[in-house]
Amino acid sequence: MPQANFDRRAFGLGLASLSALLPTISLAQTAEGVQTSDWALGGRLNIGVFINGLGPFQFVVDSAANASMISDELAVQLGLPDAGIMAVNTLIDREQMTSVRPALIRAGAMNIESPRLAVATRYGLHGADGLLGSDLLRDLKLVLNFRGRNRVTIRRSAKPHAAFLDPPRPTTRLTNRGERHFGSLISIGVRTNGVSGRAIIDTGAESTIINRAMAAAGARNSFLTDGSREKMVSSPSGRSAPATVMSLNSLDFAGVGLQHVPVLVGDYHVFDVWGVRDQPSMLMGVDILGLFRTVSIDLRRAELVLEI
Repeated sequence: MPQANFDRRAFGLGLASLSALLPTISLAQTAEGVQTSDWALGGRLNIGVFINGLGPFQFVVDSAANASMISDELAVQLGLPDAGIMAVNTLIDREQMTSVRPALIRAGAMNIESPRLAVATRYGLHGADGLLGSDLLRDLKLVLNFRGRNRVTIRRSAKPHAAFLDPPRPTTRLTNRGERHFGSLISIGVRTNGVSGRAIIDTGAESTIINRAMAAAGARNSFLTDGSREKMVSSPSGRSAPATVMSLNSLDFAGVGLQHVPVLVGDYHVFDVWGVRDQPSMLMGVDILGLFRTVSIDLRRAELVLEI
């Protein structure tokens, strides 16, 4: 969810220190089930999108958003017809937003006629033209390449097939059995300090966010380089709320073990929507996903594949 914006560069225990852990990540050999874009908008993943044959426009790919959005400026520029008020569950609250309905939106294998898009401010979208949420991506597969030139590919949902001469690569595969109240979102099991929890895979979040139940299970206080212990998170409408800066002592998932993981903490609206306010839960952002060479997210098959 792009509304979980956070400046990694200001965090003393930021992505660089997480990346330093990469050589120590061990992948369990028996672990079970575990168009093209630039990595440009605040550390999030964006892709070129065509609307009514025009574009490409830069949209954030957000696997945890329940509604796709377009910036108010672009909606006016394209003269998109009004589609009324719609309720959108953002990170912070259930918000009433205006909406528009283009004739066609296309990106990679995504080709959707007459989708309804909530209208957000460009400020709330942190400079993006819009975002693609799970409402439009739910039958598709996202392939995120975090090495070399960073790219996102939107493909048709399908089981991967390796060619006969393809070299073996270390992967860990986790298949989500699908909690219905999470809808089309991908949820995986995690553990922190030996306590079980859930993680929603959130390609729209620059930084990982946890609720207070997970913080109580194994987090300690931390601070930004300026000494502050809070950071603001925001919604696409521009609304904001404070988050506490902390560090998880340990995080284990899909045969991977991390230590001293920087996170933002708060009991936000989305945890209520998903019914996990009192259960250790997180929105796993690209700060963690970016530790892997490739991340494949098949929303139709409810499958996550991590490759180092």
